[in-house]
Amino acid sequence: MIAAPHVPTHAPRRLPARFASTAFAITAFASTALLTPGVATAAPEQPLRVVHVPIEALGDVRSTQAQRVDSAVRDALRFSRELKLVRAADAAEIAKRKKDAGQDKPVAAEVPQVIRKADELRQEGTDLMMEGKYKAAYSKLRRAINAYEMKWVSLVDFTKVTDAYARAGVCAFHAKKGMGAVRSLFAKGISLQPTLVIDRRKADKQLLKAFDQVSEGINKHKDGSLQVQTEVASAEVFVDGVRVGGPGAVKAGLTRGYHFVQVRAAGYKPWGKKVRVGGKKATIVKARLKAEKKAREHKPAAPPTLEDLEPCRMGGAFVKKPCRKLGERIKEAFDADGVVWTYVAADRYGRLSLLPFVTNLGEGKSAKIPEITLGQKLSGLSGKLRGLDGEIAKRLRDFPKGRALRKPPRLP
Repeated sequence: MIAAPHVPTHAPRRLPARFASTAFAITAFASTALLTPGVATAAPEQPLRVVHVPIEALGDVRSTQAQRVDSAVRDALRFSRELKLVRAADAAEIAKRKKDAGQDKPVAAEVPQVIRKADELRQEGTDLMMEGKYKAAYSKLRRAINAYEMKWVSLVDFTKVTDAYARAGVCAFHAKKGMGAVRSLFAKGISLQPTLVIDRRKADKQLLKAFDQVSEGINKHKDGSLQVQTEVASAEVFVDGVRVGGPGAVKAGLTRGYHFVQVRAAGYKPWGKKVRVGGKKATIVKARLKAEKKAREHKPAAPPTLEDLEPCRMGGAFVKKPCRKLGERIKEAFDADGVVWTYVAADRYGRLSLLPFVTNLGEGKSAKIPEITLGQKLSGLSGKLRGLDGEIAKRLRDFPKGRALRKPPRLP
């Protein structure tokens, strides 16, 4: 710390303005540094958890040499500030923690993947629509509609699909897809939800006219009805996503057009049918439910061990698909960020070199780390390995996607 200029107490005098301001700035800096510790230095990052696979010897390398290098590499990783070397016992501790938290049991997906994807597409289409990118928005919304219609038997919230119909109709108009497409989309949405509306603020008059005509034409005929019959007494009947009762339930006041009937019962597979309603005569639907097969008792697979990784080191096989799949299991079992693969090779003069590689388990890709010359007698081994942990951590945190290995590396 730099001290402020000393002024004798027995001869007080005013400093020139240029010195007084400097003294104040220096004093203020010193006070701030003392009162605000840690301002100049950022908090250290959490150590990355890595698995080290035992070294493979290439060429004329004595077993004692390979063991010595293997031990030195482990020490370099074990005593690193940036890395934490995973132990075999860690898997058992992690498995116990997951079991206590109930995370070892499979969780049934409440919403099918197709419907989740449809939700994402609908939101993307809505965002593009707000930006005025109607052609791209129309494409996204049509894909969302197709996904909803594909899995409508499992659909619970029908307002999603009616919203997609309405927005797609607006986008079809602005993207000049033709009034036939616009009216068809509006008709599908209004048939499911007669009270459906669109944003009328600053809307094109021709678009509003088309919507109003379709809405008036459909809502003019609300004389359709459905009766759903099933032999399962505990079944619940839904029409367009709304519960209407049990077996034999009748839904009246339906608009003419297509409607979705769903029947659900505990122990049975969901049943559904797309039904066209027209005229005053009730449309009778017979639902034939099928019993679900009893689910097999879940037996969690045994967690992989570090020994399972050893075949993947042979010839650099760690880049191949089976080893990448195994890496995913290792990541889950050991809560690891990466795997370190090391090879020690000897040239024709007996000089040894270390060839390190690292697999980023989050990316599922591998990269080469600069070769380290070890010499013939392995003198000063620890010093030569200094910085290896930093190179590994750097590649794990900022993985070089452009330099990722796409095939097994060429080894001596």
